[in-house]
Amino acid sequence: MGLPPFAEVEMNQYPPVSMPTTVEQAWAEAQKPGSTFVAGGTIVQMRREQGFDMGNRFVSLEQIRRLKTMIETDTAIYIGAFATLAECLNSKMVAQEQPLLVQALASIGAPAVRNRATLGGNIVYGKGDSIPALLVLEANVVLYHDGLATMPLSEWLQQKPNALLTEVEIGKWPDMTQRFWLYEKVGRRETFTASLVTVAGVAVLDNDQTIKELKLAVGGGEMVPHRLLEIEQRLIGKPLTNELLADVYQFIKQTGTLVGTPFATETYLRMVLANRIVSFVDGLRGGRGDGKTNDSL
Repeated sequence: MGLPPFAEVEMNQYPPVSMPTTVEQAWAEAQKPGSTFVAGGTIVQMRREQGFDMGNRFVSLEQIRRLKTMIETDTAIYIGAFATLAECLNSKMVAQEQPLLVQALASIGAPAVRNRATLGGNIVYGKGDSIPALLVLEANVVLYHDGLATMPLSEWLQQKPNALLTEVEIGKWPDMTQRFWLYEKVGRRETFTASLVTVAGVAVLDNDQTIKELKLAVGGGEMVPHRLLEIEQRLIGKPLTNELLADVYQFIKQTGTLVGTPFATETYLRMVLANRIVSFVDGLRGGRGDGKTNDSL
């Protein structure tokens, strides 16, 4: 038996759940005190188990068909925020246009989690392992707040505006044969583990084997994912000599702010990051560059 066009479901011992069918309805419902958006529910469940206050009523996005669509244009692909990670992985369009994103999503959770977890939820969590890959792809987020607006994901992470994420816009690569990419998730175990460091990168080489374009990002643990702009500038436009790589390795080890965990100090994480980035850049000299999906300590 289907739900009516709009319903609020009451469950004993659980918060009431509103189930709007449009973005506009969802936004209006979210303005009621104590409301929290819920998509696949994996993040909400985890945070509640960790003792966080997730509000006293949920606004489910499950009935909003618009948030599940994946669309391709001449210049970009658009992935609805409610598209599950599994749906993204099974999409021929995503696989063809953004193999780096596919590599990142395949490293997140177990298959059962990917069947429920959504791309939008992984982003809104603020520390999801898809974010470093999306940052180097220079993704934009489309938001609803009494109307639609688009902003770079990098800005959204800094500002966290009060708005509903509706879709993710990722520009197409003009020529994938000229690009190399990196995605590595370093954890304490090989599978189904929270990452200590997640690093992503995209590089384009010039004809003289110098780096023409480079985008690097890091996340993992409790740190907010961010671009590594200073490291990028140290490498762009310079011959890839052993001296340059040694200089960059020491720079990464000694500078930048990573967030240590009970399992790894900040100093150790900087060393791991330095190893991964320099290994990636060194591989460019031999025409390599696609990283692994996961690596264990």
